[in-house]
Amino acid sequence: MTTHPCTGTCSRSVSFEIDGDGTLSACSFDGGCPGNTAGVAKLVVGRPAAEVAALLKGTPCGRRGTSCPDQLARAIEAELAERGRRSGFSLVIPLALVLALAVFGFVVYRYQLLHHLPVISELPVKPDIPVLSSFPDAEPCVFPVAADRPELAPAPPGFGDVRWHAAPVDVRAAEGVPPFRTSPTAVVYSLDILNRPCLLTYFFRRERLYGVQFQFAAPGSAFLPALAVPQAQKLYGRLKDQLDARYGQAAETVSTHPRPETEDCTLRLREARRRLAERGVESGGAAEEDRLAVAALEEELKAAQAADAADPIVTRRMSQWRSGPMEITLVADMATTPPGLEIRYKTNPSR
Repeated sequence: MTTHPCTGTCSRSVSFEIDGDGTLSACSFDGGCPGNTAGVAKLVVGRPAAEVAALLKGTPCGRRGTSCPDQLARAIEAELAERGRRSGFSLVIPLALVLALAVFGFVVYRYQLLHHLPVISELPVKPDIPVLSSFPDAEPCVFPVAADRPELAPAPPGFGDVRWHAAPVDVRAAEGVPPFRTSPTAVVYSLDILNRPCLLTYFFRRERLYGVQFQFAAPGSAFLPALAVPQAQKLYGRLKDQLDARYGQAAETVSTHPRPETEDCTLRLREARRRLAERGVESGGAAEEDRLAVAALEEELKAAQAADAADPIVTRRMSQWRSGPMEITLVADMATTPPGLEIRYKTNPSR
């Protein structure tokens, strides 16, 4: 059984098992509404995991922005993505061995040539076209635009100028390396920034560049390694410091969520008050033990809320800057599993 922690729900975690054919063979929740979670678990067992994730993802619960079914869907997506990465990695070792043997054979062959032939004709070697560009961990690493050249869009250093409102063909020519992937409205490059893989995407509207995104982590991505919540928060702070130094202090918003213990206490207090009211009506007066139970739960809830206020669970951090025609947004979303982290640059495409 695979167990994933739940964020933003009454349930603390969800456990499930996916067979080799991609079917959910078992599912259970730890905590949450017993009837609802048990019903969801029974309904999903025996169905394809990918189908369950697509069906349940985005299901809300009140104003929380997530729910137990949504957390199950996100956990399934993360597990399927991890299995895809593991299956891909299983092919790397045989390929690496074949490559090592080929290199060894070439070295032996070349050694023999050097020692047995008086003259060796060197054939011209065509260098490989780079598709993964690595940059040193040095300032600045988030590729800010020069203040005296607002027409430029953010781009990795060392490449040609990428300009706002440029056509896709001009952006590809400025980069000078093949893109990781393309679509009618986007061109994507694979990079290595701050010692982490990153996807750089140029967005186009009416054949004109209007947005740039540096994506460090994304739920369900098969191309970016997952970040733990502390890692996402640390990298967010590092990127924010660099952007603050370039564009001034950001306008930051932080979203928090009550701890599961607080939500659980809230539900128990609600049930105790309902029971107190019912017994009061039936007997003509509520029992003293019911009043004491409600009072104890009220004190417990106050303590839990005080703990939340002192050390809240941060689910989302967003900082925004404005520089000339650009709007810059840095977002770390810890409510998703795993967390997401990206920087977005946007300009007015009609200019």
